[in-house]
Formats: sequence, C-alpha cells, structure tokens
Amino acid sequence: MDAAGEIPDLDTLVERTIKKVYDRKIQAGDIDADLWKAQTEQYWKAIREGWGSAPAFFDKAQIAMLELRRNVNVFSAFKNHANILELTESLTRPDGSRLPFSEFKKLAKPISEKYYDAWLKAEYNYAVRASSSAAQWQKFIDNKSLLEYKTIGDGRVRDEHRKLHGTILPADHPFWTIYYPPNGWNCRCFVRQRPSDTTLVPPGELPDVKEMFRNNVGITSQIFDDSHPFIREIGQAQAEKIRQLAQMATRAFERNFITRKLEENLPGLKTELKLGEQTVSVQYSKNRLKKAVSQPHADQFEKNRAMLAIDKLIKGATYIKTALNTKDWKTQVTKYHYLLVEINKKPSYIVLEELNDGSVYFYSIVDKLKD
Repeated sequence: MDAAGEIPDLDTLVERTIKKVYDRKIQAGDIDADLWKAQTEQYWKAIREGWGSAPAFFDKAQIAMLELRRNVNVFSAFKNHANILELTESLTRPDGSRLPFSEFKKLAKPISEKYYDAWLKAEYNYAVRASSSAAQWQKFIDNKSLLEYKTIGDGRVRDEHRKLHGTILPADHPFWTIYYPPNGWNCRCFVRQRPSDTTLVPPGELPDVKEMFRNNVGITSQIFDDSHPFIREIGQAQAEKIRQLAQMATRAFERNFITRKLEENLPGLKTELKLGEQTVSVQYSKNRLKKAVSQPHADQFEKNRAMLAIDKLIKGATYIKTALNTKDWKTQVTKYHYLLVEINKKPSYIVLEELNDGSVYFYSIVDKLKD
C-alpha cells in the first residue's frame, strides 16, 4: 500500500472546480461531485493502509471499516462544501465588482491548495493512524486487555501527551473513550497490551485535548466528528442536505463493495440447515446474491451489511414455514423456505429457493412476508 502522505496529484480536478465556480456552474452551497469523490477515495486508501491486512470474509472488522468509510465520505462532502464557499466568496472585489478570471485564479489556487494539499496530507496521516488504532481496538476489547498509553519519548512529544505516558488501565475503563490515540494532528502515541497481572497506573493530571480528538475511533467509528468546523459552522438545513448526498453515495459504494465480496467468497460454499424435519445444504449463486443486495428493505444499509455474514445469519435463523411456488414463470422453483432473523433489532426474513432437483439456494432478505 502507498505510504502515508503520498497523495495523488489532484491539480486537474482542482483546476476544473475553480473554472466551474467562476462560470457559476457551481455556486455557494453546492458540492463538486468529482473532487468530493476523489478526496473520499484518498481517505479510504488511508483507512485500508492503517488497518493493515484486509479482514477475512465474515469478520466483523469489515463492518467496522465500512463505518469508517461512511464517516470520511460525510467529512469529505462537508470539506468540499467549505472549499466551494470560500472560492465563491473570492469571486468579487470589496466593491462588489466581479474579478476577471486571471485574477480570480490567482486567489483561488492557494485557497484550494490549502484544502487539497496541506490539509489533505495532515488528514490522510491522521486517518491512517486512526484506522490503525481502530483495528487494534478490535483485538484489545475482545481480549479484555490491560492497556498502557505510550509516547515515542523524543523531544517532539507534546506536553499534554507526555502527561498520559505510562497510564495502565483495563480496556473497558472510561479513560480510553477519551484519550485513546491519536489525540491530535500527527500524533504518534500508541497503546500496547500488558499482562493481566500488571499493576494499574492511573493518569496523573488529565490534559485538555481538543473536542474532535476526544474520541476512541475503535468505539465510535468517527475519524472526523461533528465538532469539526467544516460541519459545525454551517446551518442545520444545509448540513442535512449534505448528509443526504453523502448517504446516497455511501449506499452506492456499499452496494458495490458488498456485492463484490459476496461474489468472491460465497459461490461454492454450502451452509447446512435444518428446515423442520428436513436437512438441506444452502448454496449461493452470483446472480441471486446480486439481486439480494438490491432487494428493497426498510433498512437497506443494515440488511446489506448483514449479508456480509449471511452464512452465520442463516445458521442462527429460526425456521418459519415452507410454501409452494405459485409463480408460473419461475418453473424451476418448487418451494420457498422462510427463516426469521433480527436485523437492526427488528424482524426480517431470509428467503430460500428450492429447485426441481432438490437443491436449495439463498434468495433474499425481506422485512415483511406476503400473506
């Protein structure tokens, strides 16, 4: 994977955005979709770099990474909005007259370079460290570890971080909800696991850490939270509009990501399942999996995420009923089997197809059954 801070050249997209703003194709309150997407992809690369090796299929870490992706996509949209707003404010002179493009470009380039060079590099490095810490947290909390806060120990360590050095507390102690690193831009602090018989060392003086860094990414899945000025300093209506755009983009990304993971891992797998007195081997096909991801559901996000663990979900489901196929056009299907599961604390139903030859395939997940 690419090293932290090695950001691909975004100059072409920045130039296009500057021209769009000048030509009023993009105005204050708008988002440049191309630049937003490119920036989100950089944060996603940082997340994967920080996490290290890709999680195994069915691993809950896949969901944790998708939560981080959702977060940086939202942040990227708000940041793009702030950039466009600052650019549009530079279009006119103090007397209200419009600048010629040559003058506007001279003002606009340093503005955008600030967003997509200096700030993006710092954010990229922070996202790498945050996702690395989040990946470690999954292991720490599962092992109910004792944890020790450590600094690098050189002359660049911040005074507020030095105060935390040597603290040893259980992983479930409230201290780690606030002071789990990284605790600032370019923070190099880390946490290590200690033996269970290690003497606890409570922190001495607790330092003042900025609100946006008072966060355990492993718990919240928030690399950039709502206290960031890009998010905090705009009106509620505009913020909601941006969140809706981000949600649509996240849906599209997750649909493609989950479909690809299912198609790579499930065909060929068989899940043994008891349906009343009958024991069957549930199989998976790429075509059915793709359709199942697109199947409407009251909670589309959680339904699709649940499918990343569909094998486990089927094994833990409760058999409800079997019904004969009454759809004349589906001549190869003889029966449908229905299983009860819980998704986002609400009942949902796994639908299985049984074919003429007796083979059974996973078909879909729905939030309600037809009479």
